[in-house]
Amino acid sequence: MTEGQVANTCEEVGMKAVCSGPSNCKYSSSRCMVTTLSTNCNNPMYPLSKLLCSGSKPRSCPQFEGVFSYMSNWYGGECGRVGYDWCANGDDFVAGTLEASPGMVARPRRR
Repeated sequence: MTEGQVANTCEEVGMKAVCSGPSNCKYSSSRCMVTTLSTNCNNPMYPLSKLLCSGSKPRSCPQFEGVFSYMSNWYGGECGRVGYDWCANGDDFVAGTLEASPGMVARPRRR
């Protein structure tokens, strides 16, 4: 899942990818939305996994199996959880397969 595939998938259905960190995070860009869960720049999906899995990291949270997060300018494409690998290089996976699916999306507020 090369860089931008999560954002592309989200945009196709009128949503935005969730940024892993605040707007000054080196992996954030205009292609993702900063939310209340965008608190950990270097650990994408961790804030949500803490809520869903009693404080566990994504590698120990079954709900994140195969989920990838948008990461602007990250060396491995998108960051995903595959097996016990958290932040698996998206460049090694194809969206729509058993191992990978774009996740972490947010609907922009209507103004």
